[in-house]
Parts: sequence; structure tokens; C-alpha cells
Amino acid sequence: MRPTGLFVYSQKLSEWTYCANGNEAEDDEEENNVSNVVDDEEEEEEEDEKYTSFNTQKAKMYQIVGSLINYDSDVPEFAEDIIMSQNKQVLVNYLMDCDVIIYNVSDNENYAMVSEAGMVLKGFYEKLNLISSRKTFIVISSIMTWINIKSAKSVSHPQMHLGERHRHNRRPHAKYCKHLDLENFIMASIKLGRKKLSCYVVVPGLFYGAGENVFYSLFKAAWLGEDLPLLEDGTNIIPTIHIKDLVSKLRNCNRESLDKCKCAVCSIISNTIELKPPVRYILAVDNGNNSLGQITQKISTMLGTGQIRMVSKTEALENNIFQAELMQNLLLNLRMDSTVVTNMSFNWCSEGGLVKNITKVINEFRECRGVKPVKLCILGPPGVGKSTLAEKICSIYTINHLKIEDVICDGISKLEQQVNIVEKPAEDVDKDKLMAMTMLNEIKKNKAINEGHLDDCHVIDFYRGKLLSSPCQNQGFVLDGFPKSAAQATELFAGKASLKGLPHNTKYNSNIMPELVINLEAPDTFLTERFRNLSEVKLDAGNLAEESFTRRLTDFRACNVAEETIVDYFNELEVYVRGFDAANEAGWTSMLRKILKLLGKPHTYDVSDKEKAAAQQLEEEEKRAEEEALQKERERKEAEQKKLEEEKLEWMHSLQFARSEAEELMQARRLPLRHYLMQYVIPPVIEGLVECSKIKADDPVDYLAEYLLRRYQDED
Repeated sequence: MRPTGLFVYSQKLSEWTYCANGNEAEDDEEENNVSNVVDDEEEEEEEDEKYTSFNTQKAKMYQIVGSLINYDSDVPEFAEDIIMSQNKQVLVNYLMDCDVIIYNVSDNENYAMVSEAGMVLKGFYEKLNLISSRKTFIVISSIMTWINIKSAKSVSHPQMHLGERHRHNRRPHAKYCKHLDLENFIMASIKLGRKKLSCYVVVPGLFYGAGENVFYSLFKAAWLGEDLPLLEDGTNIIPTIHIKDLVSKLRNCNRESLDKCKCAVCSIISNTIELKPPVRYILAVDNGNNSLGQITQKISTMLGTGQIRMVSKTEALENNIFQAELMQNLLLNLRMDSTVVTNMSFNWCSEGGLVKNITKVINEFRECRGVKPVKLCILGPPGVGKSTLAEKICSIYTINHLKIEDVICDGISKLEQQVNIVEKPAEDVDKDKLMAMTMLNEIKKNKAINEGHLDDCHVIDFYRGKLLSSPCQNQGFVLDGFPKSAAQATELFAGKASLKGLPHNTKYNSNIMPELVINLEAPDTFLTERFRNLSEVKLDAGNLAEESFTRRLTDFRACNVAEETIVDYFNELEVYVRGFDAANEAGWTSMLRKILKLLGKPHTYDVSDKEKAAAQQLEEEEKRAEEEALQKERERKEAEQKKLEEEKLEWMHSLQFARSEAEELMQARRLPLRHYLMQYVIPPVIEGLVECSKIKADDPVDYLAEYLLRRYQDED
């Protein structure tokens, strides 16, 4: 919501004309209107303000330069230039050429901005004699400087409406003491340069609109279908302001359209710049004065489930429901009215407050956050693959898959919950429960008459309720094969119940009308063959039979030869219908790719930077865990491979040894007997005989045998 920390409006030569409701030539009358909120030191200035009476018939067009909170942020399109210097002298010299300087220090994180704003203002006073044209210096402070009110007779009542006149009784939150010091410094130094420098302190209520800031978590939770948490009892009054009512561009008006333009000043800041009100301390709040409970309940009702749950501060902190700083904002209890803003003349965007303008704010939220629902209808004969395609699309876009069986079961279940499935006397149940009980009885009778089937009127009621539910309105839906006929479609989208509460000339309810219709076609031979090829598991699970399939296919063809088919109905309403020949399409991937191209990128929830960082961290952790698992798997496979190689090597060695022994044996067997005797037998026998002759053994044969045995053992 706030891409830059500093906006500087630089006045150029190109002129533009606008028409305002009042003229500052009537300053005397304005002073009387606001005399009750002007401090003593401000009253002295009102006389001096007259010399710069602003010409409301001729004004200048402003070009914007500024500084970025984060230097790596994208430069806004409206910015003419970006100031990057951190040097005090360079910054002050640069701003001396500008006509309007605006510092936004509304966040407690901008301590540096608070100090810089004070430093720049001091620099202006030091060079006051060098200022040639009158300048406007505006600081957008924080409502947190009003978190406590000093006891006084005029503000002792809890229902007392606080205004600019009570600013001396304000006490800041501990983190906003520097903001209060800056406010007091600006108000105390107004007299120093009142003829050359107009200084203003603008204290806005909590911002809402344009995607949300403070109420972001409530809008997001409601969009996601969660029950909204309500801090404490929710009776505290929260001062608020729509961001466009605080800051909005000046609207250009050509001279030719001067008479038609009612008011070119369209925000509190632009009104302050152009009309220069005499009161220098301005509370920028709308007229809502809504309580936290009213805001929470309205958001839940209009965007979510309609349910809220009370949580204590301790529970909210322990369960991380709200951050501490956000909780301080939501627990503000200030009933405020701004006399200065009331006397301003500009076109309000949301004068009545958040609760009164909730529909507009919700539309802004959806638009800014890019969470537009996907609304799709898939038509086609039975067995063509509608449900398969719908499941794939719902998985990609995270939207609701509406199948006729599920819609009917869900509708009956809700009726049973309303009557609590317990028989009660009529006088003990309220009107809604009695109506639900009556409808449930009618459905049971209708099922009994139609052999388990329901008439179209009941099915359409269930579908209408489902389409109007928060999940379908927020995320979107895919209608799977329903409506089947033009009559059903007419009753569903343009019946009396669907058009209830809409303008009289409305043709259909655009909230439940699909934006794209996919019409799948295929010849009967293809569908029958495809049905027969289904696995037995699918046939059993779907309780299908060829006879039933043929009957349903015949009924479908009969509906599509009528005078007006369901496709004709959508074409007449200029709802885009895209046809596909399922028999000739090159697989589901090709068809799905074409449909995704028509639908565009998924309109998922635009998460905050912290959520993105958390999601990225989770993704990195999952990726790291996956890589570790893959590494362990690789190591395991490598160890198994190494073991296999070692076993193979050992086996190869054993095999080689066995082969070597076998080879030796074969070679020995292939030698001639004489050669064998001469090589292996005769030499040791001769040696034994020689030894026997030397010792002249008594038993030569026994000695020879022992000699040969001993030699054999020595060789082994």
C-alpha cells in the first residue's frame, strides 16, 4: 500500500484548471466555523494566511519525486525522480526546489524517517531567507500517538467524541514517543516561518481499502473460509480512514469540462495542499466509528463463513493469531470526529466507514490481491471425461469441484444440521428450522416417488446455494456436467430466486454465472468403446452398467436436439463457449494446456512477503531433505555396488585358481606314461636307492618306502 517513504510534489509550469466548492477568499467565514478547534498559537496565524489566498480557478499540475523505503524496491510509475542521497545538506538543498513535501511516518518502523523529517524541517528554518516561494510541509503521523488520553473533564466520558481540540490530552504508545515529539516540534515551530512555510500534521485512522493493511489478516482468513478471531469482546471503537480518502491523485480537468467538474480535490492530503486550511493539526478519520466487533462480523458475513470466535490477548499471542503490534492497533478505543475534515469539500470514497462500504472494500481487496475467482462449466456427454478434466483443473487452481451427487448430499446434510436431526414440536423451532424441516420432508417424499432421484427444482436450489457460498465466490468453481439443459440453466442463473436483490433489468446473476464454458464432444461409438475399456474397478466403484450408460447417453442426445440447447443458451448470453473434440484431441495434456491458456495464471492468494519467505524456506528445507534422501540412496547403492564388486572379484580369484589346478591336472593326464615316470617317479626312487646304498639298510624296501614318504611330507 505504501511503496515510498517520502513523497515530494514538485510544481511545474504546465497548468490545469479545476473547480472547487469554496474559495479561500472566504477565510473569515471559515475561521468562524473552526474557531472551536484552533489553538491560541494558530489563531494568530489565520490573519497571515489571507495573503496567500489560493486561486481555486487556476492551479498547477504536480510532478512527484520521492525516496524509497527499500533501495532495491521497484520505482513507482508515478514518480518523476527518486532521491537516493543520505547527506543532510544535499537532501535539504534538493527539497528547497520543491513546493510540497510530505513525510509518511505512520509506521513505528520508520524511526529514521521521523528523525529525517525533523532534520529537514530544521534545515528549512535555517535557510528561511533563501525560500522564494511558499512551501507546504506535511507529516502523516500515527493514530498510536493517541492511544491514551489524559484525564480531563472534557474527555472523561468514555463515549466522548475526540477531536483536534483534544490533542494536548493525548499520550502515545511507548514505540511512538518520537512521533509525538515530531508532532509537537512541528506545532511549536509554526510561527517561525508562517509566511513562507505552511506546516501540517495529519493523523490518519487505521487504513483500509486497496488490498488492506491493518485488516489484512481478517480479510485473508475470511477469504480462505476460516472463522474470524475477535479480540476480547470487540466493543472498542476503531478510528479508520480509506487510503484513497487520505491520499489520492488530483484529478485533471480540461478547460472545456470546467463546468462539468464538481470538485478536483479528492482526498484529505490534496485538500490540505490546495486549500491550506487554517488548522494545522488534522485528524483524518471517516464517520464510521465502528467497533472491532462490527468490523469483524461484517467481514466474516460478506466475505467468509459469517462465523466469529472470541479470543483473548494471551491466546492470540500464544497461538500467533495476531502479531503484538497489530493487536495494539485492533484494540484501539477512540471515538473520533474531525471538525477540519468535515469542513473540507471533496468527493469521499468511503465517508461512512468500513462497515457501510464493505462491498466496495471487498471488491478492492479482490482486485488488489489478485484473487479473482475462476468460474468454469464443463459440458459433454457421459463418459467423455468431464470429471477427469474438472479434477485436474480444480487441482491446479485450488477451486471447488461441483459434482451433482456431492452437491445434493451436501445440501441435504446442511438441512439435517439445521433441524439437528431431532424431532421437535413446531412451536419449539424457529422459522428457519421449520422451513428446513419442511424442505427436508419434501425432498424425502420426492425421492420416494422418483425412485431415489430428485426433481430439478430441488437440485437447482442446492446448486444455487452452493454457488453463492463463500468458497465458490472467493476461490471459484467448476460445474461438472450441470446444468444439462437450457431450462435448467435459465432457472439456475436467471430464476427469481437467483435474481433476488439484484436490479430489475438484470438478465442473470453474474456472481454465479460461469465465465468460460468447455464443451466436450465425441461420437457415440467412441464413447461406448471408451466405456467398455474402463477397468472393472472403475465400473464397480461407479456402479456403472452398459445399459445405464446407454440410457444416459440417449437422454443427453435428446436434450441436445431440442429447439434451444444448453450451448445455445450460453452463446445468447455471450458467455464464451470453447469446444473440444475429445475423440481427435491429442491426449489430455494438450486439451488441458489449451484450457489453462484460456483461464490464465492461477488466481491464487497474494501472500505477504513474510509468507513468501516462509514458503520459500519450507520449499528449500523440503528440497534439502529430498537431496539428503537422494544422497543417502546414492551412498547405499554405491555401497551395495562395491560389495558386489568385491564378491565378484573374490569369486573370480577362486575361479582362476580352480581353473589353474584343473589345467595342471589335465596337462598331467596328457603326458605319456614313460615321460611321467621319468619326471615324477624315477628321480625320487633313485635318490632313495642311493641313500639306502650309503647306509646299507637291513631292510632296503622298508627304508625306501619311509624315504619316499618323508620326502613327500617335506615337499608339502
